[in-house]
Amino acid sequence: MLDCDQFREVIINATLNDLNMYTVDAAELLIFTCAAQSEGGSYLREGVCNTLRLGIYIMELKTYNDLWTNYIYKSPKIISVLSHNFDVGRMPHEDRLIYDLKYATAMAMLVYQRTKLPFPRHNDVDAIYEFYRTHYNSHEDEAEYMYCVNAYYRFIEAGT
Repeated sequence: MLDCDQFREVIINATLNDLNMYTVDAAELLIFTCAAQSEGGSYLREGVCNTLRLGIYIMELKTYNDLWTNYIYKSPKIISVLSHNFDVGRMPHEDRLIYDLKYATAMAMLVYQRTKLPFPRHNDVDAIYEFYRTHYNSHEDEAEYMYCVNAYYRFIEAGT
């Protein structure tokens, strides 16, 4: 598991600033997503039901491809920001989600930004979970909720 405080400061906050999208709420949503998806960076690659998922945010390849095809490529402003700050002008190979933490963070942020909805408040874990579940990972049951919330608290406690 990554040290949450360092991850927040060095990767998440820096990436959000590079994207011109920093808010405390956005940062906490990404912390929650990383905790719920990979237990705070404990896993980098997962194959489930013939679906490859990569990086600390365990992004599905179909999500990654769709994000580029139907969102990023349609926004010259996003392409410009990615090119300037991440040296990316076209879709990199999906393995970059594994080895480039800032790039993986940018892609996860763009999944959420694409919704054009306001992010939940950083201190409302139930709302963060619901936003995550609705827009990033569509599992829905009580066990999933408890797993995600417990993973989040373990992750943030690991950084204190």
